[in-house]
Amino acid sequence: MRHSTRQIFALAACLFMAAALAVAAPRVPRRSLAPGTAKIKRHQATGEILSISPTMLVLLHTRGRGHQRMIFHLTPQTKETVAVAKGKRVTVLYIVDNGRMDAVRIRAPKTEKR
Repeated sequence: MRHSTRQIFALAACLFMAAALAVAAPRVPRRSLAPGTAKIKRHQATGEILSISPTMLVLLHTRGRGHQRMIFHLTPQTKETVAVAKGKRVTVLYIVDNGRMDAVRIRAPKTEKR
């Protein structure tokens, strides 16, 4: 196939114009959420307290046949609706913030229906 110089130049001009239009096209801004308006996903874990300190709680979470040790950071905003002691079974409601699990509420676990 033989292309003339005029055809090659026309193709190059079309490609250049398409690239220029793609760059100049208005971009749709991402929807930004103001602090405090974003929904924060809460999680929960139930298990036995292995250790507790004023700033940290270690929970042995049982899931199926396996056990998982979970470390939660306690903040001044953490609400405790049950007396917290080593060996006690509790449910921890928490949020994940940059890989850190912050406890929001510590409560007694709900009874399981059988």
